[in-house]
Amino acid sequence: VGESCFYKSTSQGWIPASAVAFKAFEGTYDLDVKPGVGMDKICRITLGMLVEYHSASSQQWITAKVLAKGQDAGTYDLDCKNGVHVSRMRPVDNSAAGVPGTNIQGCGTYLPGFDTNPGHLAPANMFPNDDAKLERLRKAVAAEDPVELRNRMESTSALGLVGEELDHASHQLWILEARPEAQRDLQKAMAGKDIGNLQMCLEAAAIVGVPDHELEMASERLWQLKARQWRYCASDGKHLDLRKDPDVDGQRIHRKLNVGQVFEVSEEKVGPQGINYLRLADGSGWAFEAKPGVGTLCVRVYAEEHAQRQSGVKQHISHTIADLRKQHHNSSKMAKASASAAPKLAAISEQSDDSPGAYLLVDDTAVTPTADLCSDRDIVTTLRQGTVVNVLEVVHRSDVKRIRGRINNPSRGWISLVDTSGGKRWAEKQSYLG
Repeated sequence: VGESCFYKSTSQGWIPASAVAFKAFEGTYDLDVKPGVGMDKICRITLGMLVEYHSASSQQWITAKVLAKGQDAGTYDLDCKNGVHVSRMRPVDNSAAGVPGTNIQGCGTYLPGFDTNPGHLAPANMFPNDDAKLERLRKAVAAEDPVELRNRMESTSALGLVGEELDHASHQLWILEARPEAQRDLQKAMAGKDIGNLQMCLEAAAIVGVPDHELEMASERLWQLKARQWRYCASDGKHLDLRKDPDVDGQRIHRKLNVGQVFEVSEEKVGPQGINYLRLADGSGWAFEAKPGVGTLCVRVYAEEHAQRQSGVKQHISHTIADLRKQHHNSSKMAKASASAAPKLAAISEQSDDSPGAYLLVDDTAVTPTADLCSDRDIVTTLRQGTVVNVLEVVHRSDVKRIRGRINNPSRGWISLVDTSGGKRWAEKQSYLG
């Protein structure tokens, strides 16, 4: 790889070149001056061969013998001068008259440094130290070290790596460098309410190998957002006046829903006659799923997913995310050939009782040194909405009407999980189905 040679140009005759890659199945070389060159148009430079050297002093071509490679790249020590660059050399043609190019030493033979077996695509028999460089590249891929991998990739011009191994290393570098930003985007999307953005960030995170537990928490957050989406779909085409209270015959307010309108619900409450009342998340009033004598007025936007969850069937992460995650695992097999198959991503169950485990903060939350509430000056720190915390212990404090949790990550101390008097929640449990 990187071997200096001569290439027989149709227009310019023999010109200096450097080998970049060998295409085993085609039996051709990619040179720095032209790709896909057959061996009949390549002359390799070997020790002891005769060449013609262009003397600067006499302005003539002088026959000389190659004794050794020069100290500088692309140079050779000749019997008449040391350190001659290949650009001032050309092969000696000893062909019979009228048949040029048929008897040139080194012409039509394989260049060293390449595996000429079509069954193999990777370079073999490399120059000294190239094996060690390639091994360092492989180790950087396996270790998922983006800094070292980039250093190795930037040195591959000397290696001349081609084919699947180089493509894989390049893909892995992109993954490793893109992953931190994908994680940040995913956390930000989880803290918001944009379903489309969260779905997009989930897919991007799956592609670059964000850890399974983060994907699962984001998937659950996505479902929580979807579960709150309803659509007004009255068959008579009339609008619906919202009610001040959960009562079909209750006071109407100056807010309405139009046919086809999608709205977010913060609370569902079943009233008399089995009517399911829907409290709009913006606090504007109440709608209702159906009305006696009229029929269905509102439907869930994601009704199929809701029905599956209600049936108790274990749900898996969306097929899109699972497929993308599978692609990432498959792309990592070269670096970790002995690793076991990647586990399937499990979806997360409906909201469970508060207990130790992972929680997603749905509001800014103060961390206190003890389970007691404290003044502002004693607050350890404030964790922002969207942060994932690890709760080690849960206590019910009826005296302060709080359920409190002791955390050790990302900070140490106590946080409020829920206000038992009004139902306000600062953190939502993220529990996985097995």
